[in-house]
Amino acid sequence: MRQLVMGSFALIKFAMVTLLAATVVMVFVNAVLRYVFASGITVSEELSRWCFIWMIYLGGILLLKDDRHLQVTLIRDSLPAPLARGARVAVLLLVAGLCAVVLSGSWQQMNLSWSTRAPASGLAMGWLYLSGVVFGLCSIPVLLYEFWLQITGRPPFAGYRSSQDAISD
Repeated sequence: MRQLVMGSFALIKFAMVTLLAATVVMVFVNAVLRYVFASGITVSEELSRWCFIWMIYLGGILLLKDDRHLQVTLIRDSLPAPLARGARVAVLLLVAGLCAVVLSGSWQQMNLSWSTRAPASGLAMGWLYLSGVVFGLCSIPVLLYEFWLQITGRPPFAGYRSSQDAISD
């Protein structure tokens, strides 16, 4: 099971690298065409924006797994250990709930947008909103697993450390 999960994260990293490379190529080629030949590829602007949106959502999944999202830990770090752990559990549940809202909204928008076409590429807009669905489907299990580890007292999946631990290193 662990190999399957880690393989999934490796696949996400590969997808992000591929999307970044595609974005760089599209933007570079379009810039050269505009400045050298006074023309451009209209679809490259739209597709590079879509690649960027997908990279953001996929990166969000990896950040959740590694517990690398921006956090304000001032209050939690000043609490005694049991209360800090309780605060961590509450935050995990809150973030999982927010990811469920993103999943629900993206699912609805995706289903509404399959018949709508993007102006430059002609692709179904549902593909764009699928990124939010993928984010929700992948991030909620990561958060719930981290929640389960917290309440059972096991070491965190992400190697969670407080900011005080990071300072003392």
